[in-house]
Amino acid sequence: MKNLPRFVSIVLAIILTCGCSILEPVPDQSDVTQNEGTTTSTVKPVDEPSAVSEEEPEKIKDAAEAIKNDITDAVNQIADSIENAINDISSEGTIFSKTGKIDETVIYDIYGIKIIANEIEYKDYTADLKLTIENNTNIDLSFLAGVLAYSCNSINGYMVDSGYLNCDVNAGKKAKAALSFDYDSLLIYGITEIADLEIGIKISDSDYNDVDQIVYPLKTTLAASHDYTPDYFQTAIRNKALMNQYSYTIPYSNNETIYDQNGISIVCETLLSKGSESLLLLEAKNSTAETVDLETSHICINGINVQSYTYSSHTINPGKTCIMDLTTEYMMDSSLYPYFGINSIESISMNITQKNANYESITSPQKITVQLADNVSPVDDSGTEIYNQNGVRIIYKGIYEEEGFSIYYHAEFLIINSNGFEICINDEYNSLSVNDYMVHSWNMSKDVSQNEACAYEYDLSESSLKEIGITSPDQIEKIEFQIEITDSNYNTIDNPVLVIYP
Repeated sequence: MKNLPRFVSIVLAIILTCGCSILEPVPDQSDVTQNEGTTTSTVKPVDEPSAVSEEEPEKIKDAAEAIKNDITDAVNQIADSIENAINDISSEGTIFSKTGKIDETVIYDIYGIKIIANEIEYKDYTADLKLTIENNTNIDLSFLAGVLAYSCNSINGYMVDSGYLNCDVNAGKKAKAALSFDYDSLLIYGITEIADLEIGIKISDSDYNDVDQIVYPLKTTLAASHDYTPDYFQTAIRNKALMNQYSYTIPYSNNETIYDQNGISIVCETLLSKGSESLLLLEAKNSTAETVDLETSHICINGINVQSYTYSSHTINPGKTCIMDLTTEYMMDSSLYPYFGINSIESISMNITQKNANYESITSPQKITVQLADNVSPVDDSGTEIYNQNGVRIIYKGIYEEEGFSIYYHAEFLIINSNGFEICINDEYNSLSVNDYMVHSWNMSKDVSQNEACAYEYDLSESSLKEIGITSPDQIEKIEFQIEITDSNYNTIDNPVLVIYP
């Protein structure tokens, strides 16, 4: 029998103990008589045993062995069911400890503004931190938490995205509010109880001017007994029940420190995959005494720059851990992989920049690389070369037809910068024509680092194409537009007109 928790073993022992009595025959009801509220039974004489053949004991032995095997199989099935139930419970959040409590605490009392943390209320699916907010000023105020513009909540040392608050309190009024933390989202971090939490609240006036912002720590009755040493997150994402529930695998994980600057480090890199989608998780730690924003930019897949500008921003409170979640599908639509010779994601690189509470850069961008495969395929430079001058090559890759609420056409290009300096590609406004008809387009400039390849996309306006009778990429016979190539100081290198005949 499998090694199971003690309470499970006790349950199975009871089942086995009771098994004997379960197998005993039930008295025939005709032999039981009722007499003034009492039950009596009359036992009939037992007939003399008949003669037993020589084969009978062996048959009885075989039957007993079969019953034993059936019971053993049944018990093992029960054990498996209980073990699966335990795993299911841990993934569904029903074993989340709902015992951590706080004392009512005034967490802010300045400028006539008062915020009181009343209690933690545990509901079926969420733990709610109940607040009372008093606005004793003469202006209307808004209180925000867990939003894109200000997300500084943490639980048990992990920064968390939940704990949303958007509460307007008029001048001279009070309000009841709550920050809700979903059990399922907390369990993904390995959080099964609330030992402590930090609440970040931003206060602004009706004109969106910042009044103040706070991060206040609260300890619950579980803080003294909570063990902060394990990496709960790494254990949680490897939980088989959780992996089965969300149907993901972990094709890559590495505990190597790939970034360590100014008291901020990235100590673990994990890739989760589900079908064609992947999620890169970077475990970052803040050993400083200041709140820091980690900004990612200049994302490259397999050595091809797919996002030149800011991709994401992650706030880390002092002494806390942040799980930076980066979705590869948002870096580049996987439908575009074939255009650029990407068969699978073999490496992801990016720049990391630290910013302070005022969003001012406090470090220069530093490149990090997560190499997911032993070898990274060379950049696929096949296609139609439409420009090759000044250390810059531009290769036409084809037209991608994106279907959604509307149909969009994107002309795809690969830009290779062989110079020893960064360049920038800008399109000249109102220069695009298709089949010699002027059409509208939308395109962003691209920064291409020295000795780097970059994916470049030119979006063609669907409405403009329809006006000239184009409803299919096959009808596009000629594309012409002009770009400007500059250095990082915006000095013009070239201003070529590019022509493509798809």
